[in-house]
Amino acid sequence: SRFGGRAIVSLRPREETDLEALADLREVFAVLIDTWDPAREGGTGRTGDWGLAALAAERTRVILAGGLKPSNVERAIAMVRPFGVDVSSGVESRPGVKDHALLRDFARAALAAFAETRETFQEKEKA
Repeated sequence: SRFGGRAIVSLRPREETDLEALADLREVFAVLIDTWDPAREGGTGRTGDWGLAALAAERTRVILAGGLKPSNVERAIAMVRPFGVDVSSGVESRPGVKDHALLRDFARAALAAFAETRETFQEKEKA
């Protein structure tokens, strides 16, 4: 296989048709879904289309990126149901400087949301 199942590939979808690229990425470990921006390849600090990310998560392992922070990561995980999340500027006190309190709050919120998602999934499996 081209990637050997160990690669994480980035995709910045603008519309649902952009998700057709997922069919060509079956061999990768996961797809990082980030916010589309015409001028930047990532690191915008803006949230993307979580609806598109949720559609992608129905088809493959998704790592959600783009504008995540302690105040929105729970909602993002509940909506998208990603395999994981990626954060950078959402936990910075100023550009390039990570804030320990924001990191802690982000981790707590994400872990709580993933626990809730897992419980919901397990309940569906039993039904």
